[in-house]
Amino acid sequence: MKKVILVIIACFGSIEAIAEEVSTTAIAKWQTSAFKDTSSALVITPLSSLNFKYTEGNKSFNKELGKFNVTLKGVPGSTDFKLTSKLISDELVRFDDPSKLKVAVNWNGKELSKAEETVLISTDHSTRSGLSSLANKSAYSANNRESAEGLFGFSIKNATNTSGQNTDFSKLKDGTWNGEVAIQFTAVWIKP
Repeated sequence: MKKVILVIIACFGSIEAIAEEVSTTAIAKWQTSAFKDTSSALVITPLSSLNFKYTEGNKSFNKELGKFNVTLKGVPGSTDFKLTSKLISDELVRFDDPSKLKVAVNWNGKELSKAEETVLISTDHSTRSGLSSLANKSAYSANNRESAEGLFGFSIKNATNTSGQNTDFSKLKDGTWNGEVAIQFTAVWIKP
């Protein structure tokens, strides 16, 4: 009887030795921040992130719409108001090779540049597209805060390979490019 019990125990022991556990883990990360500013004369808040994905069938990266909020504090007595934007940074880089991607930013069909400002609102030239409520005199000339939302169009404009030469997206090595797209906004209130 003892031999039978030992044989049974030995069988269970060998079954445990045969069983193998295979597991893997992955970590998800969210870029996280919290921001509040209710006192500055001009506050720009991006309301979405940008995630470009390469589509093999189109041999290109998708386009993104980047929603943002503009809040301004009116300056009493202002007769005109102007809001401009200018591209500050537009490059995405890899950590494992020197290839780069350039991001294009468009406002109502016009590409923003680093060299000159793009007018978003100009009350003296009746430019109001996309942020029209901020072009009202009651918004920019009163002693209160007004907000409006706008959209920039974002796309991957071009790529450079590991030698720094322009290249087709399809010829880039698989991987991830990171960086930031920074846009400077300038608000000008005109008082007589």
